Amino acid sequence: MTFFLDTYAIVEIFSGNPAFEPFVDSPSTCTVFNAVEAYFIFRSKDRKDLARNALILAHRNAAELSKEIIQKAMDFRADFNAKNRKNALSYADAIGYTYALENRLEFVTGDDAFKGLKGVRFLK
Repeated sequence: MTFFLDTYAIVEIFSGNPAFEPFVDSPSTCTVFNAVEAYFIFRSKDRKDLARNALILAHRNAAELSKEIIQKAMDFRADFNAKNRKNALSYADAIGYTYALENRLEFVTGDDAFKGLKGVRFLK
């Protein structure tokens, strides 16, 4: 099975969280937006080494996005955020989750906004 690793999962993998260890060598994908977010998170923590490595690996595995996926994702984001102001989704979150659903991939995350949603493997 191929997994979709959201930014949360990418950061946890590169941070060495053992809960995410099974995904280190598993077939996985993400989007370029997840690669950018992971880079920024590590760069903000002055972890340039992890920022660069996460960007390289995530970008290498990034999926191509169709305009249909982007449109569905933004529709999903608008609807989700209207109902869940406390746990609003970013562009990257909405696009990644929609891509995963459309491609029947398990969406791996620890982001509380996704807890209990269809197709999500939630880890901390």
